[in-house]
Amino acid sequence: DVDGRECLVATDGAFEAGREGEIVLRPEAIRIGETGLLPCKVELSCFMGSYQNYHVRVGDTLVKISDNCPINKRVFAVGEDAFIS
Repeated sequence: DVDGRECLVATDGAFEAGREGEIVLRPEAIRIGETGLLPCKVELSCFMGSYQNYHVRVGDTLVKISDNCPINKRVFAVGEDAFIS
């Protein structure tokens, strides 16, 4: 359950089906876009040269994103609605 949404993930067999656990995401592995898995609200959008730094809010959870090579990508502004995947 992530902000009220169930997320199914593949495992290496170390967990039994139906067991709860925690998901850890690397900031550079998260994608922000106009469509995606979880809706979010952009709270910080800062160009850092080689990447765009975002802080987005998914429900009550703050998620930090490092969007590498932001050239030729849509840049989301503070206050905009988006999705993460």
